[in-house]
Amino acid sequence: MRISKLLLITPLFIFLCSLSISFFVYKNYQNNLYLEVNNLYKKNTEIISSNIREIDVSHNKDLMIFKDLSGTGDVRVIKISNKSSQFPIYKGKQMTISDEKIALVGSEVALKNKHNNMYVKFDGEYYRVIGYLGTKKESLLSNQIILKDDALFDSREKEELILSSDKNIPKTNSKKTKLNSNVLGRRTNVDYISPMILGLNIIMLVCISFLTGIIAEKLNNKYNRYLYIKGIVPQKIILKNIFVLSLFFSIVCISVDILFYIFFHTFNIKYIFMSTLCIILIDLGFVSKFVSRRIKV
Repeated sequence: MRISKLLLITPLFIFLCSLSISFFVYKNYQNNLYLEVNNLYKKNTEIISSNIREIDVSHNKDLMIFKDLSGTGDVRVIKISNKSSQFPIYKGKQMTISDEKIALVGSEVALKNKHNNMYVKFDGEYYRVIGYLGTKKESLLSNQIILKDDALFDSREKEELILSSDKNIPKTNSKKTKLNSNVLGRRTNVDYISPMILGLNIIMLVCISFLTGIIAEKLNNKYNRYLYIKGIVPQKIILKNIFVLSLFFSIVCISVDILFYIFFHTFNIKYIFMSTLCIILIDLGFVSKFVSRRIKV
């Protein structure tokens, strides 16, 4: 496929890449907003009286276990089963499963600077701050402190724990209490709209990707006929065009991804999956039109 023809559909490529990235950026922002207004609790959240060692987290890598240390919910210790936490953070980094003696705090929490690191003090112990909670500096999490310290859980006696997950809560022998409905689901009105927006985004992505393939074939039809007259079999013409389209679209996607990372500091491995899906759909659109024409002189 000629470069001049590729340049004509480059705006469509850029739009497709931006649309695929925007899909995950919007979805991630909505998830962060949900966590922020629901005090960092996920959709399935229950209070139990149990020992931390009795809870099996091996089958739920999404599970978070909280313990309230202040009585008001402003200071909590957490145990995560995922490789890292997935909280809304406007600055810094997430907790990892191996971290100890560290903290995530809101913007209004009093901190102490020690050796060029910020620390928060709780019960006579200092915890190094690695991130700041909230989708932005001024948020509903401004006074929150989340500690990562397994020693703050009682490993021998039962205590009140809060289990939170997007998946099913693991079964225990302890009595469960659903968290108050006034705390969870405060954004149900938005949650009805978000799936509609995401669904329309996917439909647009599929349709425009397929249409891009058809346009690419139409723009390159004369050149394909020329190759056919020269004696190149249709299968080789198809493969050649698909290779060029896929390579060029991949280059455009990587460039757009880099720009998004520079300006919006966002990157997700799922972008690669969505870009691959776009490439497949473009190729399908191209082949469908190509086959319908059958390159006859």
